[in-house]
Amino acid sequence: MRKRCLIYEKQSRSMKSTFRRIKSKNIFTLSSYYFMIKHAEYTRHGITEPLMLIMLYKKVEDGKIISAFRFSVYKNMIIIVYEEDKLSGGEVLDFDIYNMTNLINKIKKYYDEAIDDIVIFGEKQYVDEFLNKFLSDEEEETEKR
Repeated sequence: MRKRCLIYEKQSRSMKSTFRRIKSKNIFTLSSYYFMIKHAEYTRHGITEPLMLIMLYKKVEDGKIISAFRFSVYKNMIIIVYEEDKLSGGEVLDFDIYNMTNLINKIKKYYDEAIDDIVIFGEKQYVDEFLNKFLSDEEEETEKR
C-alpha cells in the first residue's frame, strides 16, 4: 500500500520563497515566475519501482500531448524512455549515473518551458531536493535574462 501526500504548498528552508498552487492555472509559482510543474506527489516506492518518477509531456500550442519522456530515478541510475502518441512502444533514449545535477541536465535537454508539462512522483526527500534545485536553477536563469 502506498502512502500519498499531495504537495500543494511547501515552505522551502534553503530558499526564502514559497511554492504555491494557483487554482486557476494548476501550476506552482516561485516569486513571480511560472513553471509548468503540473503535479508533484510524495509516494513510497514498492519493490523494483523507481525512487522518483518524472514525466515530461511534450505538447503543441493547443494543449494536445504529442509525446512523453519518462525519467525513472533509481538508487544509482537514471533511465530515460521516450514514446510518441502513436503508442508504438517506448524506446530507451539514455541512461546515466544518478545525481541531481545529471538528472536536471537531462530534463533541461528535452524541456521546453513555454509549453511542456512536468509531473513528479517520488519519495519525499528526492522530490524536495529536485524541486529546490530545479526551481532555483530556473530562477537564476530567469534573473540572468
